[in-house]
Amino acid sequence: MTIDIKNWFQIAVENYNLKEIPYDDFGILKYVNRGAFGNVYCTSCNSIPSEKVAVKEIYITEDDDEKRIKMFLNEGGTLREYLKTAILSWEKKVELALQIVEGMSYLHNKMITHRDL
Repeated sequence: MTIDIKNWFQIAVENYNLKEIPYDDFGILKYVNRGAFGNVYCTSCNSIPSEKVAVKEIYITEDDDEKRIKMFLNEGGTLREYLKTAILSWEKKVELALQIVEGMSYLHNKMITHRDL
């Protein structure tokens, strides 16, 4: 599998049924914690009412508008804890690793470092 770094977001949207959610769809933000490059909030989302979501504010460059990354809030623990208990095929583990690599490559191309992966 070849990763197209320039078009990774569009490819992810098409392959994984991802969708952009307007900021107005989110409920009241409840502060959770501060990460290396922004605050993390917990909220509800009108588009996915059955899930709590985490919204992370990041600031990419002075030239870009404020960017937010929406993630599902995992109240069950960290990725490491999940991988210890989840029964995943090697294919799913590799797919998860590639998604992380694609996201990190995008951030690094924007000259953003991420210290708490």
